Amino acid sequence: MSDLTNLIENENSSSVSSSLWKISSGKNGDKYLTFSGTPAQIAGVTGSNTGLTSAQSINQDSNNAPTIRVYKMRWYILSVICLANIANAINWICYSAIADFTARFYVINYTQVNFLSLSYMIIAIPAGFFSFWFIDTFGIRTSINLGAWFNFLGAIAKLFTSLDSADGNPLIEKSFQYNILMCGQCLCAIAQPFLMFVTTKFANSWFSEDQRALANTIALGSNTLGILIGAFISPIIVNSEVKFVSEMCLLHLVCSISS
Repeated sequence: MSDLTNLIENENSSSVSSSLWKISSGKNGDKYLTFSGTPAQIAGVTGSNTGLTSAQSINQDSNNAPTIRVYKMRWYILSVICLANIANAINWICYSAIADFTARFYVINYTQVNFLSLSYMIIAIPAGFFSFWFIDTFGIRTSINLGAWFNFLGAIAKLFTSLDSADGNPLIEKSFQYNILMCGQCLCAIAQPFLMFVTTKFANSWFSEDQRALANTIALGSNTLGILIGAFISPIIVNSEVKFVSEMCLLHLVCSISS
């Protein structure tokens, strides 16, 4: 404390320093008081009668990191994020494994079938930038809910393209089926950034430092698992031309339920 008093009394000098404090002169003649001690020394200084008010917030040893309280619910929320990413990946890749069946059912060419998957890559760029802002502004829960709803609505839209009416005719005319299918696929594509990019913020907010890498790995790995499941079950469900229409409808139903 005496060091600080001596510095204040000799503030007219151009540059005065002590073991803890330093007064320097700026180019415009202003005086700058800086502290060069450790956090433990800060606690000792602010604990004395100096008039400073930050003793309570700084009173910790320099070697002790602040403790973070974690909750068991974090694993439940992580599982929800993983399931949503799996469902989104199934919606993404399910047509690529059955490109020939999809082309015949919707009366389209292979380029149009490929665009069902490419739509994710195209939409992810602008939607990704928007999702960054949305996650920071509205939070983790709202982002997960929005992504899940986009995924579900997209899956339902795709389901309607494979349904038949009571008289056996397609519920939606063949000329419009692919357009609606693409719209549904785009809705699922919009959902992807909200479900994938939220994992980093969630891990940083809900997990301790030594578990954040594990949480990110599990969440991001769920997307790869969803791709594997989608590529595996699509040929199993759509495996013959005898019940082709009902099996395509069943595939969409699986995607809708998972979403």
